[in-house]
This record gives sequence, structure tokens and C-alpha cells, in this order.
Amino acid sequence: MPRIVIQEKTPAQYDRPDECALLVALPLGKEQFLDDLRSVEEGNFAKAFRSNGRATLPEGTVAQLYQTIADLAQDVLNEVSARAVKVVPNGSMRELSDLLMSHRVVTLFAHSRDARFLQCDIRDLGSLFDTLEQHNSDFCKVVARLRSDCPALATPPRGSPIPEMVRFLNQLLEAPKASPSEKLIARKLGEITRNQLEWRERRRQLELALPHAFCGGAGLEFQGVFQPLDNILKSLPAEYDGTFDLTCCNSTVFAEAVRRKYRKSLIMSNELPASFEYRIAVYRQVIRSLSRARTSYEEAVFRIRE
Repeated sequence: MPRIVIQEKTPAQYDRPDECALLVALPLGKEQFLDDLRSVEEGNFAKAFRSNGRATLPEGTVAQLYQTIADLAQDVLNEVSARAVKVVPNGSMRELSDLLMSHRVVTLFAHSRDARFLQCDIRDLGSLFDTLEQHNSDFCKVVARLRSDCPALATPPRGSPIPEMVRFLNQLLEAPKASPSEKLIARKLGEITRNQLEWRERRRQLELALPHAFCGGAGLEFQGVFQPLDNILKSLPAEYDGTFDLTCCNSTVFAEAVRRKYRKSLIMSNELPASFEYRIAVYRQVIRSLSRARTSYEEAVFRIRE
């Protein structure tokens, strides 16, 4: 009787360093970092770095502390470039799209912001107060619907400063909790992603009801400026079937959108906050691993992180 033997499973995918590309959209020089730190752009990478326990330090001291990380990153970029990885520092959206068309494995190091409002997102505070006083307006109807979960939330009176309006709008973005004690429970897997998706959807409702009143929103920072997630998604090629590593930018909302666009691709993302120095150090080890042995980028990342 003939025997049927399965000799091998589906062939494994092996990745080589020359199939990998790395785009860094974070500042790597002291002057660029200081320019971003002094810019009017709220929430950018340089200001986020300073706010992380360094808010009282002088600009020069903050820049010097960051320079240690930037020097590490530059050393890694030099090494992986020598191993045939395509490296793009200070990259743009267009360059990211080009890399996805030319390389099987693309890694993005970028800074993200979620959909919660910043002061710079409000274009005209006066017209916003005017609209809130028009109780039959589409915007007021959306506000009433979102506020139904928190009826005690009061509308800021005319003349209130922008920070008060920002707090009000961000409270409208919050989904109702199952119980007051839920805030004391440790975060569950996927909770951060669900919250960010909820913020984005609720903000979209407000923006659709009052066009041109707001700017900004969830996005990734390229060359010191935040780009909306929808614009980035539209700029990417129509098809991609490789590995797209977004674990370094901590943007699970963007990763979910990319997964829907690239059904045949492996999209890697990270829900928890990402440390630039840790991620760049891991990337160095991943490329070293791909240089030494036949393995996939994904397997190398998980093995090293473990």
C-alpha cells in the first residue's frame, strides 16, 4: 500500500539585510532637535521627550541628554547600512512609500499622536463658542449625543480660555466606563488600542459636524510636522505583501488601518509606549541576526525581544 508522507511544511520565509529598509523620522542632530523643541508644533517628539521628567531642565540640557540617544542611533544606522540595509534618516511620507515599493521588509521609527485635542487643533475659539450657542446646529446635536454618557459635563461658557475648551472636547471623546472602579483595574490587552480607536471615531463625528473648525488629530510626525493618518495611508502604494514593522512608533490605530489595506502583509505593531533607544538597539541585533543565520525578520524580532 503506498505511503503518503508530508516532507515539509510551507517553505519558511527568510529575510536578508539587503531586503530590509529603515526610515527614521525622528531628529538625529542637536540643531534639528532644538528647532523642534522651540517650534509651535504641540506634542512633537522633542517636546514629548522633554515632558517625560525633564520639563524643568533648560533646553540645552535636554538636547544634550537626547544627543546620547541620537549618537547611539547614528552608530546603529552606520552599522546596518554597512550590512546592506537601506537607511533613510529624516524621512518623508514619499520616501516611506518608495521603500514599500522597493523592499520586502520596511521598518519605521516615528513619533505619533492620538486623536485627543491639543490647543493648536482649535482654529477659531470664537466661532466654536458661537456654534455651541446654536442649540439646533448639527454640532450641538453631536455634542449632546456624546455627552449623553456624561450628562454632568458642562459646556464652557463664552470667554473661557482654550485649555478649558480642550478639556471639554477631550471629555467628549471618552467612552463610558463599565464602572467607576474600572479605572483601578490593570490595563487589559487591547484596551489602549480600543480607547484610541474610540477617541478617533468620536472626534471624527465632531469634525464632520463642524467642518474647518479643527485641524490636527491622530497622526505621525515627519520632518517636524504631524501628518494625519488618512493622508499617510493614501500616500502609500496600493499593494504591499511584505513585512511592515510599526512597533517603533506606538501607533496601533495606524497599524490597524494598514492591516486592512495590506491584507497579504505582516504588519507588526506595539500597543505600549515605545522607547527609541531600546527599539534602535533591538533593530541592530535583528540585522546582525539576519546576517548570521537564515531566519525571518519577524522571528528575529521576537527572539531578541524575549
